[in-house]
Amino acid sequence: MLRRGAINILNARRIAIQLRSFGTSRSCLAIATSRKSFNKTSQYDKSRQRKGSGSDKNFAGLIRSSNFKATAKDDAVMELLPTFNIVNLRLGDVVKYNSEVLRKMYISGSFKPWQYDEIYSQPVTLIRKKETSELLNFHAKCFKGTHSKTNRLLITGPSGIGKSTMLAQFHAMVFDDKKGAVLVSIPNAEVIVDGSSDFKYNAKTGLYDQQMLSKNLLHKFVNANSDVIGEIKLAEDFVPIYGNKKQQEELKLTKGKNTLLDLANLAFKKQTNATYIFLCVLAELSKQEEHPVFLSIDNFSAFVQHSLTKYRNTENKPIYFQKLQLAKTIVDYISGEASFANGGVIAATHGSDKHSINETLKVGLGLKQPDLYKKLKDFDRSLAEKMLENEGVKELRVGKFDIDECQSLLSHMMKCDVIHNEYQKEEEIERLGEEQYLQKLAERKYIVSGNGNPLLLIKSCILYYT
Repeated sequence: MLRRGAINILNARRIAIQLRSFGTSRSCLAIATSRKSFNKTSQYDKSRQRKGSGSDKNFAGLIRSSNFKATAKDDAVMELLPTFNIVNLRLGDVVKYNSEVLRKMYISGSFKPWQYDEIYSQPVTLIRKKETSELLNFHAKCFKGTHSKTNRLLITGPSGIGKSTMLAQFHAMVFDDKKGAVLVSIPNAEVIVDGSSDFKYNAKTGLYDQQMLSKNLLHKFVNANSDVIGEIKLAEDFVPIYGNKKQQEELKLTKGKNTLLDLANLAFKKQTNATYIFLCVLAELSKQEEHPVFLSIDNFSAFVQHSLTKYRNTENKPIYFQKLQLAKTIVDYISGEASFANGGVIAATHGSDKHSINETLKVGLGLKQPDLYKKLKDFDRSLAEKMLENEGVKELRVGKFDIDECQSLLSHMMKCDVIHNEYQKEEEIERLGEEQYLQKLAERKYIVSGNGNPLLLIKSCILYYT
């Protein structure tokens, strides 16, 4: 029995060896794969490059590029609309912007693709009874010869409530003013911290410069304010900190002779530090008193959401957002540490829930006591303390539409014939009459839109769901 058991063990070992010889190693697989790549049938099929009827863009990108406003048939309606005017706001009415103000607003990035302005041939806005009135009061206060350190406003509210729209209305107030006001616009603060631009460490300042981003911001600034800044003479000589002595001598600007426009245009020449020029432009604007100056920042909450930015230092650690020169400069004006002799600073938050659990803005607005034991991702003590300096940043909380505001906007949309998803609309208008139908429609849309959320109201009118 022992001998037979030993024979069985030997046979089992032979079978195992034979099976092992038929196994496939990783090296064999690698060779097989590499050989397969030379097979003609595995080559890329160029016919796959053909595009179908679909689009590779997301919805917001499609709205922005499709130029739907070119097919709008609202010329007669737009002709009769009143024009935005800070002297007579026409509270509760839908108004349009005049052509020159509209041109400057487009340049400054006042309109966002998710606001659905493309359903009309040109952007219109509803003058809010409470919110727009408060904006006008803030605008008037900034013209009373006070420093911007006491004129700082943060527009807050949930998603889709109209914060960017309120900021756009303030831009219109600035451009519509006859006193030659200047607007420095940051359309989206997230581009400063999201890692999308170049950055370089500046040993003199200990901060990081963002040259291309600064150049883009200066380009918007020049195109929107060239008529005003061309009249502002420099208060200090400007000597570049870049290039050799010959280049510095060629690009040198003289106070009282050269203008602020000359200084801003230097950012578009070779061998320039655009971030440094951007800082010098703000410094010159801070010194002069003749023209009111406004700094506008949309999506200010990006500094809370990305307090540790997408940029990394030489040790591969995330860079704190106030280590970026542009972000630190904005915070300096938000805190009042830097200020304009005449003007104000206004910012708006983003409606995303990503920063809702973060307590920085609530503490910075004086709405909540700080919890000093929270981590940076939940509470940025430095930013909150800066917002509380110099009497603190004031808050403008944007509320939902009431029934009357819903009805006013719906009336305009019906005249422009952009509501196409209402079942049996023509039959109801014939049965009830246009005025009573509009009241019924406003009541329905008020409920559907979450009791007056402007974005949900517009979506419920213009989008089809299949």
